[in-house]
Amino acid sequence: MREPQLREVAAALGIKITEKTRTGWLHAPCPLAAWTHPNGMDRHPSFGMKVDGERASSFHCYTCKSHGRVGHLVHLLGQHSGQDLAEVAAMVDAHELELKPDFSPWGGRSGGAAPLTILEPAIFDGIYIPIRRSERGTSYLQSRGINGGCAERLGILWDGDEERVLFPVYTPDGGLLGFTGRAVDPGRQPKVRDYSGLPKRRAILGAERWQWDATRRGEFEARARGEHHPQRVKRGGGPHAHGGGGEEVAGSHGEPRHAVLEEHKEGRPLALVEGLFAYAWFHEIGLESYADVGALLGSWLHEEQLAILLRRRASIYWFVDNDPAGDDCLWGRVDKMTGKRSWKEGAILRCVEAGLPCYVPGWPVGKDDPDQLTKGEVWRMIRDTEFTGMRALERAGYKP
Repeated sequence: MREPQLREVAAALGIKITEKTRTGWLHAPCPLAAWTHPNGMDRHPSFGMKVDGERASSFHCYTCKSHGRVGHLVHLLGQHSGQDLAEVAAMVDAHELELKPDFSPWGGRSGGAAPLTILEPAIFDGIYIPIRRSERGTSYLQSRGINGGCAERLGILWDGDEERVLFPVYTPDGGLLGFTGRAVDPGRQPKVRDYSGLPKRRAILGAERWQWDATRRGEFEARARGEHHPQRVKRGGGPHAHGGGGEEVAGSHGEPRHAVLEEHKEGRPLALVEGLFAYAWFHEIGLESYADVGALLGSWLHEEQLAILLRRRASIYWFVDNDPAGDDCLWGRVDKMTGKRSWKEGAILRCVEAGLPCYVPGWPVGKDDPDQLTKGEVWRMIRDTEFTGMRALERAGYKP
């Protein structure tokens, strides 16, 4: 909704705009505060409405966490206050009918999905703090092997109220979508909580950091080949091995045994993991110097995430957890009744059919999580990768 129309709606709802940010947010005291804020007031405005000339405008309050389209705000205000706001709702509908739909996979309607709400980072100032300012948060990061410099590069924050480590999640173009937070107390549930209506299935953590036009393949190859230490790795389709028959083989010296690095499309590769601390650990050990790093924020590749990968068009190394959930992500879930695997649901077959080069590294014996891997082990896993795309599928039991 364009700014004049949005201000008209705000005035009709009794919302007093205090400022407009450079990113198009109209700030105001939260109109829902009387019913949703602990003290019934919003002395330090934490509410915003997003000006957008092409899509339906959204609102967000960072205190009571209320969010959604402006039409939903009208509904909430009518519900809480008992007022008849039908005329305002009709005004919102009329203004939104004037807009042109946007069908981009992350900026607007993805396959008919609701537009993504892009948040204003400045509103969070003072609500969540840089984790370096929290002794408990810093101590927890250090226990996971993450130092302060890495945390600062990734913009990791601290939620003192819930004692959670917060990772900001962005669109590939840098728009803030929300946060996902890991509790430091092992007894707190849920262990991982999403903030600000984070549309997790429509994002890949770290995508805003990717070098979309980079061609630093030579640097990556040189680094991968520079590790000359033998290693025993488990290959294959035995339980949680991500590759084939489950036998152990010695890692090669020098050149990759199938020269898989030469088979890639030109460009910078992408290492994909599942979770927050696997993502942070790969940054901590310096992988980003030679490859982009992303996290699925779960153990499944959603269609919206596949659309992001298709835009990137990189060679993908799959470092999902070496466990049953990771197997399901790569190869598809197993039907409990029939025992058959739904290969077409798995990430590898879907990526291969979409033309994305995929590589499935073998894992060191006894390790099942990326943040257990040493820097040398990661490089050797990349260097020694034998199972590419369709070969990995066939090795795991797929029959075309």
